[in-house]
Amino acid sequence: MITSPRISSPFPVILVVMIMIITVVNLFLLNSDSEDVIPVGVGGETYLTGGKGRLQTEIDRVDHKDYMSNLVGEVKKSKQKELVEQLRIAIEKENKDKFLITLRNDIRHKYTEKMKEDLKKEISDQYTRKYFKDMKLSYGLFEQLRAEYYHDFYSNIKQFDFMKLFRETNLPEVKLPKDFPDRFDATLDRLLNKQEYLSNIVNEFLIENKPLADEMSDNEKGRPLEPRLINVVPEKPLSKKELTDGHANLPSEKYNALKKSHDAMVRSIKNLEEPPYELVKGQGIVIYGGGDRIGSALVNIFQLRDQGSDLPIELILDKEEEYDEQVCDELLAIKFKTKCIVMESAFGKELYETMDLKDSQKRAFSLLVSSFNHIISIDADNLAIKNVDNLIASEPYLSSSFVLWPQAYQRQTSPLFYEIAQVEQGEVLRRNGLKNDISFSDYIQKNPDEEITFHDFSGLPSAVGADSSQFVFSKRRHFKSFLLALYYNYYGPQFYYPLIYQGAPDMDDRDTWAAALTVMNEPYYIAEQKIGYIGTQTDLKDKPVYFQNDVRDNVDFLKSWKAFIKKENVDTRLNPNQENEYTTSLIQKFHNYHQKLIPEDHVDQEGNIETVHRQESFQLPKPMFVHVKSPKINPFENFKDENAYVNRLFGASTSNYRDLGLVDWELRFHTISKWYACYSITSEKFWQRLNLNQKEVCEKVTGFTELLKKDSKDSDATVLSYIKKI
Repeated sequence: MITSPRISSPFPVILVVMIMIITVVNLFLLNSDSEDVIPVGVGGETYLTGGKGRLQTEIDRVDHKDYMSNLVGEVKKSKQKELVEQLRIAIEKENKDKFLITLRNDIRHKYTEKMKEDLKKEISDQYTRKYFKDMKLSYGLFEQLRAEYYHDFYSNIKQFDFMKLFRETNLPEVKLPKDFPDRFDATLDRLLNKQEYLSNIVNEFLIENKPLADEMSDNEKGRPLEPRLINVVPEKPLSKKELTDGHANLPSEKYNALKKSHDAMVRSIKNLEEPPYELVKGQGIVIYGGGDRIGSALVNIFQLRDQGSDLPIELILDKEEEYDEQVCDELLAIKFKTKCIVMESAFGKELYETMDLKDSQKRAFSLLVSSFNHIISIDADNLAIKNVDNLIASEPYLSSSFVLWPQAYQRQTSPLFYEIAQVEQGEVLRRNGLKNDISFSDYIQKNPDEEITFHDFSGLPSAVGADSSQFVFSKRRHFKSFLLALYYNYYGPQFYYPLIYQGAPDMDDRDTWAAALTVMNEPYYIAEQKIGYIGTQTDLKDKPVYFQNDVRDNVDFLKSWKAFIKKENVDTRLNPNQENEYTTSLIQKFHNYHQKLIPEDHVDQEGNIETVHRQESFQLPKPMFVHVKSPKINPFENFKDENAYVNRLFGASTSNYRDLGLVDWELRFHTISKWYACYSITSEKFWQRLNLNQKEVCEKVTGFTELLKKDSKDSDATVLSYIKKI
């Protein structure tokens, strides 16, 4: 017999036998059918022994609801954080994409405009910091601080006795002329006395250089020209011949008198220093609100603040009788950061009466009495629908310091004016008189006096006329041009309006600025962009509302337009606003060139993610000013006008508001009117001067706002956010 080595020892055999015996005994005990239950306590725990089979007992214990409840509680207690974290991870993993997509879309739709505004503000703040850094490194800041000191302590300085100082100190004896105190006071007045300063400006420059000739007669003014739209190329261009034949003409004596006085005026201002910091500094908005404009001006001021403007405002009035303490000192000064300035007081009553300014001249002279350097000039009835403050801290203002908006009509200044002003005509530079689909090389070969638009020549301002309902300029940087423009306005009705406009609409200061800037060879920017018209009438002359776009947008648009035109291998001077089929198709190509399909994920109603493509096009310049011509937004004048408060000027259809962001601006403006007429102006003197009953005016403007509400699609139009601030 062969014996295995593994069991050759008796010890393993005994071990195996013992294990088998223990197993049999345990199985017997666990399957016992005894009914006896013997509780055995060990510490705080209780177990069951005996009775049913041990295995069955353990199974029953596990199935018991108390056991399960305790077990779940223990697991929950020990594993709660772990389970929550696992649940969060699972949910986040499943919904993360949907959440991010929804969040991204919400941000884009709700906050894009706000982020743009915040970015503009940040840029503006950066510009401000840079400005003061530059000022710190120059004498500019010192000059401003000195000016403020002189202004604040003007009276003390005048009372100081210099002669006594020399007598009572150990300073060396100084022989001063007997008239030294008087001469000192006169010099101080010239620097610090605003009325004295303005009097010197008017007398030494404007009156001193008066043309020694009689006013132009009707025959010398000639027949008025028919205005030509700027974006429509006429069959007969406004050539030198067209601007001359049968229009403004002067006999040699009058021509020589005008030329002599103009030469003297230019010589007198060529070496003129900038106005003193004591009288001209800072930045702000200027609104001429004299006469019957006060109602429109008040609405304008509220609208500016409602759109977020924080610049100080100066409201210029004509006469002392227009100054109302409750309106100016309480309402405007405290609630609207606006100061009323009266021209009659600023110039002095005697001088102001001598000046005898006509309505067409007053806006220009209101800018002279303003204390600001950087000025945003806005017509009383020209309402901003965006915040205007950043205009003076961005392009194109930073480069030129003089920004003008376009008029709908071409400039039709007489060549005779440029001869008087000694402005030389250069070579053909522009193509405003040429259709976009015609070669420029063909244009320059035409007869220069008869077939080429006169203002397409270099050396002259462009054919784009200016709309001075809004413009931005630095009085200090362009002081020479500013005074020359005042000169053109001072003698405008007699001489310069007939020469500069030749019958064009709105003969006031609007084209005098570009004329003066050209004569003094100073930089300026005029936005060659479209003007939008809205209303119910079809004739352009009768349209009651027009809007001007944001010039800051125009800079970006023209840059992109020229890049596109260059790629098309055509003349970069093409006018994108020209009204013809060729330009329309070119603009469409421009949009296609900039058009992009941007993939974008969306979550549908069932929670599924789907990808759609959003089409993004180039954003054209957006409206910034809405100019309401007639009837104006003026509760005091409209009360007297039977044609006002009858129906909408903007038209009932929301399509009329498409370019204005689908906002019911007409209802918004008249809601502001209602606020003034019904609640804010409590001065009896104010209502007595206008010969109006406040209750009646309030009822009429309230009735019209209720009429506008009936067909308005804008539920927020009557919400005036600025009211919460005041």
